Amino acid sequence: MMRCALFLASTLGLCGAALAQQHQHSGAPTGCADTSLACARVATPAFGPDGTLWLVWAAGGRVIVARSSDLGHGFGAAVPVDREIERLDSGPDARPKIVVEPDGRIDVAYAIFQDEHYNGRVLFSRSTDGGASFTAPRPITDDATSQRFETLTLDPGGGVFAAWLDKRNAVAA
Repeated sequence: MMRCALFLASTLGLCGAALAQQHQHSGAPTGCADTSLACARVATPAFGPDGTLWLVWAAGGRVIVARSSDLGHGFGAAVPVDREIERLDSGPDARPKIVVEPDGRIDVAYAIFQDEHYNGRVLFSRSTDGGASFTAPRPITDDATSQRFETLTLDPGGGVFAAWLDKRNAVAA
């Protein structure tokens, strides 16, 4: 129950400084190095059209998705989105994002750091088999200019809409 309360509080931004004190600079709870939800600093929920609760989180350098049919009381097997450990941009303002399309496809976007200067790259992955597997994450654009702070949503017609900040026009500005 505590994990659920902590998850809800952190997802809704209710813990503030108290939650921050429980985490190291790396973003993971103290002593955590695995990919479990217990080791996640942030998580993003989304409901599917059938009422299933989907959750995506970053932990142990991986992006993970799990589903709950009972509003978060229990979750099924966790499924990795990425194929290997990555340098994830997983701060409280840069969590992985998830949407579930009307046809049940599950879309995930997240950012990685490309270098030591916090230049990011937004990656996108999709599941077409109900969350059993995800496509290999691919950059959201061909341009490698720094991209971060992505978001996903569905437009009124059910199509996926992505937005992010990037530095393509920074030099001209």
